[in-house]
Amino acid sequence: MNIEKTICTLDNLTFFPNRLELIDDLNTMSSKKMMIIDIDKFSDINSMFSEIIGDEIIRQFAHKISQTFSDLKFKKYHLGGDSFAVLVDDMVDTNSFKEDVVLFSAFVNPIKLKCYDIELSVRASIGAVLEDEHEIKSSCLVMAFDALKLSKISSKNYHFYNSNNKAIDLSKNLDMLRILEDALDNNKVICYYQQIQDLNDSTFKKYEALVRIKGAGDKIYQPCEFMDVASSVRLYLKITSCVVKNVIKKAEELPECFFSINLSYEDLKDATTKSDIIAMLNNSTCAERLTFEILESIEIENSKSVNGFLQHIRKLGCKVAIDDFGTGYSNFAYLLKLQVDFIKLDGSLIKNIDKDENAQKVVKAIIAIASTMNIKVITEYVCSKEVYDTVKQLNTDFVQGNYISKPIALDYLDI
Repeated sequence: MNIEKTICTLDNLTFFPNRLELIDDLNTMSSKKMMIIDIDKFSDINSMFSEIIGDEIIRQFAHKISQTFSDLKFKKYHLGGDSFAVLVDDMVDTNSFKEDVVLFSAFVNPIKLKCYDIELSVRASIGAVLEDEHEIKSSCLVMAFDALKLSKISSKNYHFYNSNNKAIDLSKNLDMLRILEDALDNNKVICYYQQIQDLNDSTFKKYEALVRIKGAGDKIYQPCEFMDVASSVRLYLKITSCVVKNVIKKAEELPECFFSINLSYEDLKDATTKSDIIAMLNNSTCAERLTFEILESIEIENSKSVNGFLQHIRKLGCKVAIDDFGTGYSNFAYLLKLQVDFIKLDGSLIKNIDKDENAQKVVKAIIAIASTMNIKVITEYVCSKEVYDTVKQLNTDFVQGNYISKPIALDYLDI
């Protein structure tokens, strides 16, 4: 009988107990402290690299969980798919458990996993439940999943369940959802524009389009206030389409100006979004004055469909820029493969460059190499005269930041 039960409650991919055993344990164990861990965007890994790679990611991630929570006070489970659970016994006090959650979140955000000949960087979200005498054990799993949902639409990668906070957070999210839907229905997705100054040609006029949402009373919402909610309810792609449409319209109204538009990996992997962008470009007269900025990542480099899209828009006359270059996945082979026209240096290199000699050396080297590849360098986050003077001496091609110009509505631009 015990052997049969073990077979029924053992996950054959990770050799962790499965969801059935977790439910049994929640009904018999006195502790109610637990966390659910969910690998972010795991379906993208399966669709892009195959389920074989996906399974290996699950196995390796399970191994990392085992290494981190090796003490017998922690019981690990594989709930299926990309979800895991860790149940903690009474010997672990609440404060220690909270610390465990925070530390593990930092450990896996991000974490690189080697799968055969591919190295992938993954992230994870965590929903945790603490001891609460007013809650019942049977709802513990539900509470953990509620906390997990909130972790995915918050600025952190983890969230501790709290019945009061949950009500407040959900209310805020619902309010923002209504604002987003109203903005999409009533042309209230707008763009602010920040100047990109050419240090070699003072007559050149270029601006980066930055999305904003207009709410009641003409209140302006910034991306940090609505993007998490937009992504969680799949409105993000509609916002991208609105931005591209708005920028093309303004570019045609202002034929002397050039514009940059940001595209995320979410945009680039979506066939409908890419098709809509190409259709809008085909119906426009300004493609040669548009630059599409993308974040560098191994997913983009290895995606044939993304590379095909970038080649298509280049044929239409558009330029391509790599955003936040200089940290993380940065490499020059990537730039050659994508045939980019610009790189925008990561803000972490620039914000203290007037005082940081190491940052100056790195930026100087990047600019020199980019020059040999005929790639122009845009230095963002120029926030002071000291930073401006420093990057100018390093021979950057363009500068952008609040010292040059804060993002403003197009109507107020000095064209």
